[in-house]
Amino acid sequence: MRALPFAGDCVTVFRTDSLIPVLRSMKTWSSILGALLWGAVSGHALTLATNGATDYVILTQPGASPPEANAARELAETLQAITGAQFKVETAGATLPARAILVGPGAAARQAFPEIPFDQLGLEGIVIKTKGDMLLLAGGRPRGTLYAVNQFLQRQCGVRWWTPWASRVPKQPRLEVGELDVRYQPVFESRDPYWFPAFNARWAVRNFSNSQSANIPEDWGGGIRYKGFVHTFYPLVPPEEHFAKHPEWYSEIKGKRTHDHAQLCLTNPELRAHVVERVKQWLRESPEARIISVSQNDWYGFCECARCKALDEAEGSHAGTMLDFVNHVAEQIETEFPHVAVDTLAYQYTRQPPRTLKPRPNVIVRLCSIECNFREPLEAPANAKFADDIRGWAKICDRLYIWDYTTDFAHYLQPHPNWYVLGPNVRFFAAHHVKGLFEQGAYQSHGAEFGELRAWVLAQLLWDPRQDDRALIREFLEGYYGPAAPAIARYLELMHEASAGWNLTCFSKTDTPFHKFATLSAAEKLWREAEAAVGGDAELLARTRRGRLWLGYVWLSLWDKLRKECANAGLTWPVAESKADFAQWWLKLAQGDLERPWTKVTLVNESGLTPEKFVERVVGRNESPGSARSPRLVESSPPRHRALWRRRRTIYLWPTLRFTRAMIHVGIGYDVHRLTEGRKLILGGVDFHHDKGLDGHSDADVLIHAICDALFGALGEGDIGQHFPNTDPRWHNAPSSTFLREAARLINLRGGRIVNVDSTIIAQAPKIGPRLRQMKMNIATALDLNPERLGIKATTNEGLGFAGREEGIAAMAVASVDLPH
Repeated sequence: MRALPFAGDCVTVFRTDSLIPVLRSMKTWSSILGALLWGAVSGHALTLATNGATDYVILTQPGASPPEANAARELAETLQAITGAQFKVETAGATLPARAILVGPGAAARQAFPEIPFDQLGLEGIVIKTKGDMLLLAGGRPRGTLYAVNQFLQRQCGVRWWTPWASRVPKQPRLEVGELDVRYQPVFESRDPYWFPAFNARWAVRNFSNSQSANIPEDWGGGIRYKGFVHTFYPLVPPEEHFAKHPEWYSEIKGKRTHDHAQLCLTNPELRAHVVERVKQWLRESPEARIISVSQNDWYGFCECARCKALDEAEGSHAGTMLDFVNHVAEQIETEFPHVAVDTLAYQYTRQPPRTLKPRPNVIVRLCSIECNFREPLEAPANAKFADDIRGWAKICDRLYIWDYTTDFAHYLQPHPNWYVLGPNVRFFAAHHVKGLFEQGAYQSHGAEFGELRAWVLAQLLWDPRQDDRALIREFLEGYYGPAAPAIARYLELMHEASAGWNLTCFSKTDTPFHKFATLSAAEKLWREAEAAVGGDAELLARTRRGRLWLGYVWLSLWDKLRKECANAGLTWPVAESKADFAQWWLKLAQGDLERPWTKVTLVNESGLTPEKFVERVVGRNESPGSARSPRLVESSPPRHRALWRRRRTIYLWPTLRFTRAMIHVGIGYDVHRLTEGRKLILGGVDFHHDKGLDGHSDADVLIHAICDALFGALGEGDIGQHFPNTDPRWHNAPSSTFLREAARLINLRGGRIVNVDSTIIAQAPKIGPRLRQMKMNIATALDLNPERLGIKATTNEGLGFAGREEGIAAMAVASVDLPH
């Protein structure tokens, strides 16, 4: 990246290599950050509005792109919200008004600011500059102008978009800005804070994320467009189609060719030719893609044939065969697709860079940090091996991307004290010439521990890693939690100190040294103090109570152990005496508030565990809240659970009183998936441990998919593919219960209720009957439906058709939904 010439102290333009000494001296940089990047120097001030009036007009350029037009509208609307003044948006003419805000590059901008090299702004570079009574907010295409506007609103006007549902737009009847001269190119070309709250497109644009997961429309600048994402070997070369004819295309393991948890034979010439054609086919189908993934499956199983082994040994790493293979594909597609890069992983067995091979210019290597200790920064001795690997790849790779891990996938809700390494690690990546960052967090549900904080802080750091990360954390706490912030800040310090010396992985245990009774009791006290601080503010209280939810997850998981520690220390037990009562309170909190959808937790880990099933697991089926919905379970339960069943029955019956003017809507669903080896067979959320599984982007649960289609159909809301497209990486291998809960949520939002669901599975094998009850409970729980209102049947096709030949499994469903007029 070439540096633009400096034009005074207030210009901020840089090359990545010039960042290294700056990033390593953050203390010095922090003291001058405001003066250089976002502040104003002394000089002529622009008064944009006074007492609800303005002399300024917002000018778009002739031929402005849709993102630039939207940037101008966003600016006008937000400035009006800040000042009360109405800013007109007009297209610039030959003569410019005396006072104007120019939005976007173009003839008018070049006329007023001829000194700006607009053609050097790239895709996302920004310019914020004043001259006389003119203000320029412009950037490269397609997204730069949007970022310039949002940067101005945040740094000069104090606006913050914390989450899709929480923001700060300060009221300033008099809005002045000083003299500005800012030119900035983002350090990272790909910026993805992959947390559930970050998937909102407008939030992403406002916080400088160009993640494809946010599905940003093109008229809002779009984002990075992939074809495939990761683990694409078998989607490119499906074993069910090719293994029988070409076993030599797959790994040789212990002398035998196999596709069971294996990879591809990357030195096979015929395989290479096949993959090249498949990649071209994929790209022709997706002309919008700028990156295509050619990457290993999500397990080991590398090929041990003589040719692969020789190349790997010569290169000192299994990245030898991988990089040689990917280089070949990249070279073969380059002529037809010069704008496309081929992305591959340096992951697990391929993490170490090769000795002599180098990636081609159109190859992206994505290095994964999965083995690291996330309690410590990557420069710490605990992460020395990963640091060596990134230095090795940085020397040979022009486009090095990182797949970083910022949550605990086994326990989304429990405390995961990595918050103080987020900034140091992002700066570490920038200093080692990383071009893209994918910060994977809890991506399947709201409610994960500090999910909102991590999403916002990471988005800000990915845009500009030189920012003070601890200051960003403090700012978020104060902005999002209000008066509760001081107690929550002390909680962060408490857990950080208590976790010292612990190897914090992205698949941690619950029983850790920092989950001791004394620590958790102190933490509970701090969160109660935080709740008390927000008083009667319902919104702030809802946000703050999430902390009690996260601690409650640990209390329930370690209940007996913590009770013993409490008794041995002679201390007071800080939560409910009854585990079942505490679980009921916790589950109600996890199930959230309909008026605030972000308070509902649907999953507590990546494997698909729901809050309901978690409570059932830690408390027991007969004692867990809401578990006694089946009369057969109630009869052996204590009397208070029979009372609970009566209360739950009331919940199911009261809508009949409310829906005095209602209509029954009926939907029909059908789904079918191919059976293939190497996949789990999941039906109704149950793993059948069959020799074949259903092929699909998610877990391919045909029964749940058919029920979802029936429910969406009853609402007139399309089908499951529209809500959860198989092009979205969020749904890759996702449990279908997620889709079911979303259908139920939409029905709730419409003020409706599910009357009943009936379904049929069509399969020659395996035997469905023995697992029907478990399937029924799984689906009823996800839908919050009385199991008596759910029918599941199974039939064979008597050996006829694809189902009879055991080539696939189908399911049909009918659902009736009571909706108000």
